Amino acid sequence: GGSTSGTELVPTYVTSEIVRVAAQNGLARRYGRKVPMQGNKENFPTADSVTAYRVNEGAKITSSQPTTGNLSMSSKTVGVIIPFSRKLLQNATVATVDMLNMLAGEALAKLEDQWALLGLTSGEGVFQHASVNGVTMSTGNATYDKVTPEYLLDVISAIDDNVVINPANSLRWVLSLSLLNSIRKQRAVVGSDKQGFLFEGMGGSLPPTIWDIPYSLSPIMPKTSDGSQASKKFIGLVDFGNVYIGDDQSYSL
Repeated sequence: GGSTSGTELVPTYVTSEIVRVAAQNGLARRYGRKVPMQGNKENFPTADSVTAYRVNEGAKITSSQPTTGNLSMSSKTVGVIIPFSRKLLQNATVATVDMLNMLAGEALAKLEDQWALLGLTSGEGVFQHASVNGVTMSTGNATYDKVTPEYLLDVISAIDDNVVINPANSLRWVLSLSLLNSIRKQRAVVGSDKQGFLFEGMGGSLPPTIWDIPYSLSPIMPKTSDGSQASKKFIGLVDFGNVYIGDDQSYSL
């Protein structure tokens, strides 16, 4: 291994495989409803439910009128710049173009999650949309690690019943790993004695669920180490069937 022991005679090779060290992203694109867009702007008609009534023989039929609306989606341009020298691009022993494509795709997927879940500006995303229900913890519980199973049940209660009980629903918790571990640490207390963990999974093989609803971890979600956590949203229970991603399918590298 010394500089005078012949190491200069042995070349250093770079494998053609690229090992990614970044976290996985892309929950919105993976679980959301992807809508091909025909142009820069596309409108989707909406209509709520009507009510069915039992009708007596010979009586007139009455019903409710559906409320219709319009969902407008506008295409936005998203760009990623990866600085790269031409010489390195031409002489590298790995598939640099494929690597650039992969890095850009991961960056786009992360931005889509921030856009769809946290919102990039006021009124966007699950966290900033005015019509999305929210649950606030009681006074004094001003940090994310104060969340309890009871609060999570309150979140489920805030969701429309038709979404929760639908067997084909795409309802899913979204949270950070640090928050999940904070929930995992919670144990039942009887008197002054700590009993078993509230969160199942130690050595078990059950599917990853919280109150029988699957969850996904995302690196964009707020962490228990974040500063000034008071009055900020930090966990989402998302019906991804109602998360629409308009995609005009125009990509260039």
